[in-house]
Amino acid sequence: MIPFNLTQLCICNIIKILEDNYIAIKFNMAANKHKNKISGFVNSMCYHEKKLKFRLLTSPSSLTKKKQIHKNLLRRDFLKLGFVVTGAVLVPFSAMAAFDSRPRKVKELTFYNTHTAERLRVCFCRNGKYDSGALIKINHILRDHRSGDIKAIDVQLLELLHAISDKTKPQAPFHIISGYRSPTTNKSLRKKNKGVASRSMHMLGKAVDIRIAGFSTRQLRNVARKMKGGGVGYYPKSDFVHVDTGRVRYW
Repeated sequence: MIPFNLTQLCICNIIKILEDNYIAIKFNMAANKHKNKISGFVNSMCYHEKKLKFRLLTSPSSLTKKKQIHKNLLRRDFLKLGFVVTGAVLVPFSAMAAFDSRPRKVKELTFYNTHTAERLRVCFCRNGKYDSGALIKINHILRDHRSGDIKAIDVQLLELLHAISDKTKPQAPFHIISGYRSPTTNKSLRKKNKGVASRSMHMLGKAVDIRIAGFSTRQLRNVARKMKGGGVGYYPKSDFVHVDTGRVRYW
């Protein structure tokens, strides 16, 4: 007789290994999906194995035919085990990759306006959808504090800030030195400082000057540069970093 019990024991051990691997990655949804597929595949294997065994034992066919069935069944068992072992090795890694790269369900940002002392912590994106109410609040705290003018802030800038926050101090607020600037304000600042761009990205709601308390602006600049999400300017004397969603450039 073919050692069916040995085959089943191997399958059970492999399932146990799979379960341990899925626990190790905190039952992430992608892993569970793969686990269900593997479990269903193994259950299907067991069903067909029992069915073939029953046919083998009850069939009135000749001994030669029975031996041939034995050989075919053994070959199938090894092929099935090969697939399961491959799944046991590969699935945890693919599931972990899915866990790492999956979209964040909740994206939050925290701000502190250095001119008005206003604070805001808000979830601006949930399940891939932007919260219009949250965006209005962000537009307000990043307004031109000189004129009171408000402009919609580019959501790509918010995504960039969120990515920077994840790489620095996620719970710490961004200290806002300058958010949106009205054309009038930008013109006024340019008269005092020729370093202010005449076509500043601030006027488009696509730039912000920031710092993070307890985190050096030099390090902040380095993190922002690695994002390659747009322009990054470093102002060590004024202790802030400029980031925008224009073309990638550094100064």
